[in-house]
Amino acid sequence: MELLDFRRGGPLDPPRLLPPLPEKPGTAGGWLTEPPPGPPWLVALWGATCWYCKKGLVGLAPVARRLGIPLVALHAPEFPADEAEGYPERVLEELGLPVGTEGIHVHRDARAWAELVAMRFWPTFLVVDRDRRATYVLIGWAGEDRHYRELVEALERVRAGSR
Repeated sequence: MELLDFRRGGPLDPPRLLPPLPEKPGTAGGWLTEPPPGPPWLVALWGATCWYCKKGLVGLAPVARRLGIPLVALHAPEFPADEAEGYPERVLEELGLPVGTEGIHVHRDARAWAELVAMRFWPTFLVVDRDRRATYVLIGWAGEDRHYRELVEALERVRAGSR
C-alpha cells in the first residue's frame, strides 16, 4: 500500500522498507546533526512554514525522548522561504528544539527522500522499526485524537520489539 492511502493515520500492512538516509553530516543540504543511530526511529517529514509540522515536532519530541527513540526530523522544503539560509534552524530554535537537542537528528533538505516515500503532505510522521520498515504513518498533525494515541502505541511496540 502507498503511504498516501491512509490520508490521516494507521498501520502500514505490510510494513514499507525505507531507503537508507543520507549519511554525511555537514554537506550542503545534508545533516545539521550527526545522523541517527540505527532504528527504531520516529521520522518527521516537515516544512519550516507548516504550522501542523511545528505542532507535531513539539508534541512528539517529548514522546520520543520518553521512549528513548530518536526523532529524525527530515526537513522537506515546500516554499522558497523554507529554503532560506538558516531558516529551518531558526524555526527549530523558536520551537525550543534547537539543532543539537539530544535525541533529535536534523536533516536540512530531505526532499529527495520524501519523494522516495511518496510524501506529498506536511507533516508526515513515520514509525520505523529496527529493520528500517515504516510500520505506522500519520499524515497531518492530529493532536490528541485517536491517530496520535495510535502513533504513540506503535512507537511503544517498536521500542519493545527492539530490546
